[in-house]
This record gives sequence, structure tokens and C-alpha cells, in this order.
Amino acid sequence: MARKDGGTVGIKTAKFALLRDDGTIDPTFGDNGVYTVTSDKDGGMTTANISGLGQSVQRVWGNNQNVETSYGKAQPSISLGSNFLSKDIKNRLLGRKKQDNGAWSLEGDPQSTLVALDVVSSDSGNNDVHFGFKKGHLTTGDVNLQTSNENQSRQADSMTYTPINSGDDDDGMEIGWTGDTSFDINKFFERYFSELR
Repeated sequence: MARKDGGTVGIKTAKFALLRDDGTIDPTFGDNGVYTVTSDKDGGMTTANISGLGQSVQRVWGNNQNVETSYGKAQPSISLGSNFLSKDIKNRLLGRKKQDNGAWSLEGDPQSTLVALDVVSSDSGNNDVHFGFKKGHLTTGDVNLQTSNENQSRQADSMTYTPINSGDDDDGMEIGWTGDTSFDINKFFERYFSELR
């Protein structure tokens, strides 16, 4: 019987790393430079909606016929949600600055804050599926505070990740399946996290 290895099932976690100006990982962030979203501390990830993976298509016409097709670049965007992401982690990811009174600036500076991201799901055979993004910016979602009644009114954390090109004709985006024997998870982590240290 063939082993199941397709599709994606749920979301297991997400890993973030802050990049310094020289492209290296900031070791003061998370655990030795990488922060893994956990159920205990962050309530886990609730969503990672990856859109814009399809390339734009342009038909080229001549002699009243479609003679060629031109394909543009994918323009992905990832809408991320978690139940209660650690406040210090979230503020740093958004490029917010801590003030001398202990508060954080409400408007961050995502343009100056580069983030590496690994979103982890699983396939139908329960093997991990990794979506790696080498460099990008995070922006915050809206906050809609409402009254609690017999039920708590919770506002989950939401952010949008926008990948950018890594240079040298490298789009810095990959997908890998741990169920694929040719996939080397250690090399994957080196590319997205370790090699930047």
C-alpha cells in the first residue's frame, strides 16, 4: 500500500528570526536567534494563509492569436495568526521600539526590521511540511476590542509577512517535506537560520 504524502494538515508551529543590518541573525532574539511559537507560551499558531504563490500570466497576441504566454514572479503574502504571541517577541518582530517608560511605540518600523520565517504544517502521512522564507517584513493587523460577557472576548494576534528577494537572483522561498528522503532538514535550517549567523 502506497504511503500517503500529499496535502497539508493543520499548522504545527512557526519559527522566526530577526536579521541584523549585515544579514546575520540577532542572537538576542528567541533561543539563540530563533523563536519557535509554542502552545504553552503563545497559545500556538492559529493560521498561516499563504497567498500570491501563483505567477501572474500575460498572454501575448499576434495575428489575432495567442502566440505566447509570459509569466511574472509570484508575489506571496502570509497572513499569520496566533492566540497570544509573547508581547516582547511580537513587538520586536514589528520593529517597535521600547520607550524609557517601559511602553512600546504603537507604530512599528517594519521597513528596518528584516525577519526570516519557517511555517510548519504536516502532510497526510503526518510528516512535516516546511515553508521557508529567508527575508521579509512583518506588519500588524487591526485590533478590535469588544466587551466580554458570559464568554471572554478575545483578540488573537495577527500579522502579515511580506517576503522580499534575497539578492543574487535568489527569491529566498522554498517548500520541503520531511517525508521526502532527498530533503535534508539540517541544510534547510542552515539556509534559513544557521548560515546567517
